[in-house]
Amino acid sequence: MKIFVTGATGVIGRHVVPQLIQAGHQVTGLARTDQKEALLRQFGAAPVRVDLFDPVALRPVLAGHEAVANLVTNVPPIGQALEPTAWEMHDRLRNEASRSVTRAAAEAGCRIFIQESITFPYADKGAEWIEESDADNCPPEMASSRVAEEQAAWFSTNSGQGIVLRFALFYAHDSSHTQEFQAAIRAGQSPFLGDPASYMSHIHAEDAAAAVVAALNAPAGIYNVADDQPLTRQELAATIAELEGVASPARPEPIQGELPGSIEALTRSQRISNRHFKHTTGWAPLYPSVREGWYQILNS
Repeated sequence: MKIFVTGATGVIGRHVVPQLIQAGHQVTGLARTDQKEALLRQFGAAPVRVDLFDPVALRPVLAGHEAVANLVTNVPPIGQALEPTAWEMHDRLRNEASRSVTRAAAEAGCRIFIQESITFPYADKGAEWIEESDADNCPPEMASSRVAEEQAAWFSTNSGQGIVLRFALFYAHDSSHTQEFQAAIRAGQSPFLGDPASYMSHIHAEDAAAAVVAALNAPAGIYNVADDQPLTRQELAATIAELEGVASPARPEPIQGELPGSIEALTRSQRISNRHFKHTTGWAPLYPSVREGWYQILNS
């Protein structure tokens, strides 16, 4: 299958592209610099430069592709996340680029469209498992993720199979967020804000990439992608500390006052169920929990 990947050199994309090629697919990847073009060629993909906000320019580039995986994001580093303008490009990519890419894909005759999304807008359910049909409590700062999902639904109605993958929190050895969590644990401080007994769901980047490959054979719809065994925040901090060979970190100080919606969402208890996606596609995570995944990070 010939597949076009946006975000091909991002945290997930640089894991997705090699797995697609290993599975026998022909991959075209979006690259914005000479260095990223070289990386895609190293993977065995064909790099291309095109404006994602221009459906007219996109249409001939997408012609001949059977599938599009729209994985492009622009998530700011943790230290910049509270700055008013930090999320502007990320939101533009969700609100505007997702629309132009779906329209161009439909007009180019693509039959599969995969849209990356997130699980954080789900409402807090304590220790209960969260399924795709469960209610959202989406803060304004995350609304663009659901706008992008609407474009995938439009694709299903007007062209082919629109597939949304709602990913839990990514982690990988080459992720800046993972490295910041690692530094906090080593410094004796838990980075996992919220009730220590509440759940926080993750997904290793390699498992997220495998989910994108598996989604090529999924019916249209929305799917949660998370590991099998989400841990509580207290378990996460203790597990990572043990693997890092340091003492269990101090609990984070209780949060005072009203939080920005994006930060509040990250403190919710979210025990994300991957049951629907596993049952539908046969996918299963190589790393059932952060215990196994973090061990891999330290030994990669």
